Amino acid sequence: FTKLVEGLTLHGQPFLGELLDGEDRKASELTTEASERVFIDDDLLRKCPGIDKLRADTREKLKTYLQTQLLKAHLNDAWKSQNQSRAVEVINLKRQHYEAQQKLSETIAEEKRAFISLKDSMQSEQLARRRKEDEANELQKTVDKLQSEFEQRWSGQIKM
Repeated sequence: FTKLVEGLTLHGQPFLGELLDGEDRKASELTTEASERVFIDDDLLRKCPGIDKLRADTREKLKTYLQTQLLKAHLNDAWKSQNQSRAVEVINLKRQHYEAQQKLSETIAEEKRAFISLKDSMQSEQLARRRKEDEANELQKTVDKLQSEFEQRWSGQIKM
């Protein structure tokens, strides 16, 4: 709204800008909402110097134009505050998404390390089991060999 008043003042409409600013100041004592403070109607336009010299259709066009500009200024102010809060929401969501991705990446890396560790320990257990089986087979062969030698000696001594 302030930009609308400044724009009117800068673009050769100082009386309209000052009038709207004055009405806004008066109304701001009654309410804080900008859209409720200033309402452009015929009474407000009559206060403008030189407005009575304009034709009726020109006055209506001016009133419509000023109402449109006031509405645009109000909507712009409202959208800015909403967009700022939405921008903060988007930033927070992006931060949460990034943090979740980081946690997920860390969890995946930990699971990968655990899987590799389990795989390595399983392979080492398999190697240890194979060695024990090989040792057991060697011992069995040795036992069988000793037993056959013992039986041969025993049978050889019995024959004597």
